[in-house]
Amino acid sequence: MAAELIRYNQGRVSMHPAVGHIAAALSPLSAAATIVSQIGACVVEISRFRLDAQYIAGQRAVSLEIVKARQNAIVLLFEAEKRASAQTNVDRRGLMAGYHQMIANSCNMRVSQEERMLALGIVPVLSEHIVQDRAKSGDDLVRLSDSLRLGQTEIAVAAWRALER
Repeated sequence: MAAELIRYNQGRVSMHPAVGHIAAALSPLSAAATIVSQIGACVVEISRFRLDAQYIAGQRAVSLEIVKARQNAIVLLFEAEKRASAQTNVDRRGLMAGYHQMIANSCNMRVSQEERMLALGIVPVLSEHIVQDRAKSGDDLVRLSDSLRLGQTEIAVAAWRALER
């Protein structure tokens, strides 16, 4: 791609040397030579803006299609896993152990950021399931902290404490 004929940097406008060369070639126009060369540079740059806008619009459409395809694939996977979860049993101790492990993983700086983010996303899912499980089993008493969904706050506190060490 050709260099910019008009540069804009920190509020200052400058011309590419080619604009000056064209002005010199237009010397028969006298004082108008500079004006004509700079107007010509503006016309060329404005045309580039239009082309850039068309290119960006095309890229946006392609990007949106990619996002929609990915979203559709993830939704289909989620629905399939949700159906599979309805046919899978877990015991309460395992559920609680998994919950505590996800809290630990979410603030463990030794694991990758992706793993911490995933663990952080799983904590509220397990927390809600634990509360529902207790309610289904006939426990009328449920810990207030469980019903308030304090998982995110517990994670933040655990992360702060880990930073203090």
